[in-house]
Amino acid sequence: MEYSNQNHQINNIDDEMSFYQNSKYEDFKKLGKKIGSGQFSKVYKCINKKTGDIYAMKIIEKSSESQLELQEKQVRREIQNLFRCYHWEKNYNTLKIFNFFETEEEFILILNYCDTNLEKLVNERYKDKKMPLEKIKLLFLELNNGFRNLYEENIIHRDIKINNIMIEYRLEIQMIVYRD
Repeated sequence: MEYSNQNHQINNIDDEMSFYQNSKYEDFKKLGKKIGSGQFSKVYKCINKKTGDIYAMKIIEKSSESQLELQEKQVRREIQNLFRCYHWEKNYNTLKIFNFFETEEEFILILNYCDTNLEKLVNERYKDKKMPLEKIKLLFLELNNGFRNLYEENIIHRDIKINNIMIEYRLEIQMIVYRD
C-alpha cells in the first residue's frame, strides 16, 4: 500500500508503524470492559505495559475466507487515512494511530484514547441544563477544524453521527476516521 503527502511517502505500512512505536502486541493490555463498538469492531481501553501510556485498542475480527481480501483492503485504507491524519501538523482534531497488529483472527489498531463522545457528553453533563454558549462555540470550532483537515487530505467521513465525535476531557474533539 502506498500513499504520499507533502513531506512523506509510505510504501509499507508495517515499516512505517515500527518507526513511530516500537512495540509488540504483547506490550498492550486491555483494561476492563468494552468501551465502544462499531459494525465490525470492538474498542477497549488499554495500557502499554512498558510505558504506562493509555490508548484505545480497536479490534476488528477477520471475516470469513471469502470476505477476507475485501476486509484487508478496507482495514489498510483505514490505517492509511489514520496515518495521513497522524502526519498533519494541525492534527489535534482527528484520531491518531500509534500502532497496528495483525493476528490470525483479528486486526488490532492502537489509537489515542478519548474520554467520551459528544452524545454522552450532552446526555450526561448537560441533561438538565443548557450547555454554555462558549462551549458550544468551541465544539463547533473544533468540529470545523477536524472536517477541514479531512477535506484537505481528500478523506470523506462516511459515518458522521454524534456518537462518532470523540471528546477528551479538555473538550478537544477527535474525529473518527473510518475505513468506508
